Amino acid sequence: MTANAQYLVCQSDKELQARSGFGSKEFVLIGGNMAEEFPGGYFGGVSFERIAIMNYEVDTIHLSALISSQDTLEELEIMFSHLKEFPWDTLPLLTKLTSLKLYGNELKNIRIRSDSLRELDISSNQIAALKSGWSAPNLTSLRMDMNPISEIPHGFLDGLGNLQEFHCFECHLGPTLFKGSMGFHSEIVTYIELGRNDISNIEEGAITGVTPDTFVGLDLNKITDLTEATFRPILEVLRRGFGSLSVTGNPIICGCRIDWLVRNPFLQTSIFGSCQDGSFFRALDPHIFEQFCIER
Repeated sequence: MTANAQYLVCQSDKELQARSGFGSKEFVLIGGNMAEEFPGGYFGGVSFERIAIMNYEVDTIHLSALISSQDTLEELEIMFSHLKEFPWDTLPLLTKLTSLKLYGNELKNIRIRSDSLRELDISSNQIAALKSGWSAPNLTSLRMDMNPISEIPHGFLDGLGNLQEFHCFECHLGPTLFKGSMGFHSEIVTYIELGRNDISNIEEGAITGVTPDTFVGLDLNKITDLTEATFRPILEVLRRGFGSLSVTGNPIICGCRIDWLVRNPFLQTSIFGSCQDGSFFRALDPHIFEQFCIER
């Protein structure tokens, strides 16, 4: 490996090819035998703007393997590599890192402190617990799909003031989404994905900070009751823009407890879903609810 190499592709840890790129430095490693640690001196004195490691089968990444690129690295991808530990303490040192993708590994713990990071994907790992205290003021996209996360702690998003997309599809957040767990602070929130989480109860104030164009996905959960205190504040915001709330695939009981929704056509334009018996919300007759439901 030479210091002027611009684009490096390695088909295994024993095979290396170098070729010129277009002004950028990229390193791609595909495949490799099981190793306890990605060695610290692997890159020598070469720095990169992008490092991608796929199907390498390594337990940990030595801190010094990334330090050589601390002033240049913008994108780091380690995917499908059985990675068990990551040197999180290096993130504040990687001052130009904007994208970190650790999809499809075996990580159990995570902590994020980075002023530069904009995109983080830790989907398909073994993360069961989250801790508050993250600090990533420029992070706009967070993907944590398909992790066995049992709970999002109160104030978890406080240090992510610019977060616009949050994905936690098929995590284990149910049965209750607690008050204060999903408090967004960004001026623009585009996507909140919480589908297939076995959620049956959402406390009042569990999801706050939505903006008029936010999509909130709660599909394929176990919600039976669209409580006014929880859902009306969300819909009141969404009706002001092009945002929507989707609750399709939930066993929702459409009795008098949803008369607040059926009798308000302006709110219905921002929600998609149906009753347990298959009737769509928009097909329900508000006159019947006016006649038989006592004002609460």
